[in-house]
Order: sequence, then structure tokens, then C-alpha cells
Amino acid sequence: MTMIVTSQFTQLCYRVSATYTPGDWCHDVSVKLVNLYVINCGATLILGVLTIVPAAINTHDPFKEQELFIDDFPALLTLVTKYPNLNGYHPDKNNISLYMLYYYGMFLAAVIYPSATILALFIVLRRMRHLKLTVSI
Repeated sequence: MTMIVTSQFTQLCYRVSATYTPGDWCHDVSVKLVNLYVINCGATLILGVLTIVPAAINTHDPFKEQELFIDDFPALLTLVTKYPNLNGYHPDKNNISLYMLYYYGMFLAAVIYPSATILALFIVLRRMRHLKLTVSI
């Protein structure tokens, strides 16, 4: 999802900046595609780190989680004895990192992406109106 969003954003930036004349900073940055690739890689890296770090730091002792599962569902005792590495997600054992990941995703999906889409739409429309007024056919 992160790569799709950043690549779409990079395409939008390129298409809008291509409408500017040489000498404008938007046009000068996008003349070389390597600049857009660097920006795209940076945005992907930042969003990827924000996504992976909370999940990576959410580690627990698997045997304590097994005990919690067995306390909740005593029938799992036979499975745990047969498969000692049996483990899963127990809601009592999560920490702030999973909540951060959840709220980060909800914030991105509900606030940032729609706001960025609406803002990009207004920027493109404003630029197209400007081109319609200034460029003759």
C-alpha cells in the first residue's frame, strides 16, 4: 500500500511539475527523474519504517502466551503438548506498539490519504485553469 501511494504521488508530482516553465523550482526538480526516484524512495522508507517498527518491537515470551491460551481454552492443552511451538496473538499480551500501528493506519486511511487526494485535486485543477488562460492553442 505504501509503495502504491508513494508511486502515485510521484506520478502526480511529475505531471503537475511538467506543466511549469523551466526556471520554476517544480520543473527544475522534476527534469531529472532521478530526483523523483530519490523522493519516492525516501517517502517509501519513512512510511515503511513507521509501519514495520511497531510490529517488530511487539515481542513476547511464547510460553507465557501459551499459558494464557490454555487458561482461556483448556482444550488447547493437548495441542500445546503435541505442538510445543504453537503460538498466536493474545489480546492481553499486546503492548502500545500494536495500538500505534493500528492508530497510525487508521489515521493514514481516514485523514491523510483523503486530504492529500483532495489537495492534489485542487492543485491540478488550479494548474489546468492557469494553463487554459495562459497557453494559446
